Amino acid sequence: MPSFVARGFLFIVILCLILLLWRHREVLTQPISLGLGENLGSENDTVLSPLANYTSRPDGLLEANMDGRHPIQILMEEGKKKWKALNDKQSKTLYQAVTEYKRRHGYPPPVGFDQWWEYAKKHNVKLVDEFDQINYDVTPYLAVPSEVFRQRVKELDVLDVGFHFNITKGNFDVYGPGWWLGNPRQLTSIIMEFSRGLPDMNIHGHESLHGDIWLGEDLRKDARDKVEVLEPFTDAEVAHFERIDRNDRRNLTNVCLSDDPVFVLSHAVKASYPAAFIESHVNYLRVCSSPGLLQSGPLFFSPSARDLKLIPYFVFSKSQPGAGFLLPTTTWNYHDMALIEPYPWHERVEPNAHKLFWRGPANGGNWHKGLSQLGSGVSWRNGSRAKLAIMFGKSDATPQDDVEILLEDALDQNKLVVKKYSRAFLNERWMDIGLTGGPSHCSHGDGTCEEMNKTTLWKHPAYLPTIGRKKFFVDIDGDEWSADFQRRLAFGQ
Repeated sequence: MPSFVARGFLFIVILCLILLLWRHREVLTQPISLGLGENLGSENDTVLSPLANYTSRPDGLLEANMDGRHPIQILMEEGKKKWKALNDKQSKTLYQAVTEYKRRHGYPPPVGFDQWWEYAKKHNVKLVDEFDQINYDVTPYLAVPSEVFRQRVKELDVLDVGFHFNITKGNFDVYGPGWWLGNPRQLTSIIMEFSRGLPDMNIHGHESLHGDIWLGEDLRKDARDKVEVLEPFTDAEVAHFERIDRNDRRNLTNVCLSDDPVFVLSHAVKASYPAAFIESHVNYLRVCSSPGLLQSGPLFFSPSARDLKLIPYFVFSKSQPGAGFLLPTTTWNYHDMALIEPYPWHERVEPNAHKLFWRGPANGGNWHKGLSQLGSGVSWRNGSRAKLAIMFGKSDATPQDDVEILLEDALDQNKLVVKKYSRAFLNERWMDIGLTGGPSHCSHGDGTCEEMNKTTLWKHPAYLPTIGRKKFFVDIDGDEWSADFQRRLAFGQ
């Protein structure tokens, strides 16, 4: 399956880049320029959108222009152009791939890149130049003294959660309480394909979706500077960057630079903004760019500054400041979905096929009454999934209010108007959203589970044949822990 081998290719790249941390840096004989920029992601290398009449904000949002076309239409059109341009500009030869890698990241690709190239061509991997996330994760550790890095890896040997891979003389061993879970188990099968080509090494992974260990943007910035001149951090510098009191901020923005957009936008008058739509997911998901992200879900409920530590473990999902190395997920939950041919669009004719569809359990956090201590009114209802079902479902918890909708003017498609509709009318006509499975991840002792059970948010689960006949699907699981986005693509939704 192409998506599976693509994940294998990405993991090989990640592993080999990590191996650079174990080698002597003397092989680099001259200073290098990383050229990573301030924004993570390949979006910076694609053709810019011709949106002269619209305002692109640092937090990744595009402000609507009432004297222009609807932003959603423009974003869809420009998204297609960007995707085509991204595919068209991928390297066609090994020489081109090496040259592009040096241009983007400032140093040559790892030893064995020619073998990765053969693997990519054999399995028809599409995006052979896109390693920005990998390098973003790896660069801070390139600036860590080798002995410190090795000691940090050794400390993870006793990690009593997650999974551990040991490779000795080509022999592969896996252990730990979490190795048998879906993603690690699928990862095991990938590594076994090429483990005999790897040097002796230990790989440690955490089973948590995100973890609480972050790295500051000041560390990442200085790490890039250090790597450029082939000078590692001193022990004192490592200790400094792992201290929360290195600045006077004790909230989530502790990881940000003092001039990051989050501080500028947080002081703006929010009510003065017109309607805005996500233009750049990369920037919108950056804690230091997007004040709207803070306290938007359970990951950010706690306002306190996160622990900071250079901890070289692998994770299948993480928040943008996370310290771990991000791995590609596998379709472990509904692995057969990607093997099913999508239903033709004209055959999706069931009565509700046109509605925006979503089903899912009420997980994504641990629900209990104590959450109220983190903020006024914080409860299970603030969870991303519950919030979706409440706002766009039909339940006793759904607000009975009117909402403003941004529409194209019926007489002039180059103008926008705002109209009010009742939420009940919109949900009935356009939404098919609900929670499934009953209360979960909740406290029975304090009555949270009982409170959840009494609501009318719950719907029957949907199975593959039903899901496959839907036209429009909303995905709020942006962490890709369950590879849900891939399944949506596989179904042509």
